[in-house]
Amino acid sequence: MKGRIDPPVSLDTLRRRAETKLQAHEQAREHTMDAAHDAAEDARRVHELRVHQIELEMQNDALQQAHDDMEQLLDGYIDLYDNAPVGYLTLDSAGAITQMNLTAARTLGIDRAAAAQPRLGLFVAAKDRASLSDFLATVFADGTAGAREITIARDGHLPRVMRIEGSRSTDGDRCRLVMLDVTSRPGLVPPDR
Repeated sequence: MKGRIDPPVSLDTLRRRAETKLQAHEQAREHTMDAAHDAAEDARRVHELRVHQIELEMQNDALQQAHDDMEQLLDGYIDLYDNAPVGYLTLDSAGAITQMNLTAARTLGIDRAAAAQPRLGLFVAAKDRASLSDFLATVFADGTAGAREITIARDGHLPRVMRIEGSRSTDGDRCRLVMLDVTSRPGLVPPDR
């Protein structure tokens, strides 16, 4: 018996088979191209994320440097305030001390860490208390007051003549006061006890 011979395939059938084969080939190629495109897109995204990460790290470094600079500046201002050769005080409208530097605390002989602080008038000689009251009234009314001299009289210590100047805080609730010891100024007669 002879081998079987398939009938010739029609041109239409051949065309359909060729188109199907071509379509399968193009889909495989598109799939390969899509995979390559996806890989390139993924690589681009990873690159963008890495660049953004580095930008954030650089911003963080800049912020940390700015923070360190501010800390150093703050430390300098604290040192300047605390160790100034003049007394700095902040008083409320009743004359109570709300804040002071080390020089003022030493001059008045009080612990500045104490929760409640006394009124400044308690340290002023009786003869100068009205002058201090007028000074504070002027500061709170006008925003500033010219220099005055008051005597600080502490038990067990020699009286000290202090030159004070002050200004009202921007919120109007406090007086910022500078107190300079002028006791040993030439020509000044030491105050009576």
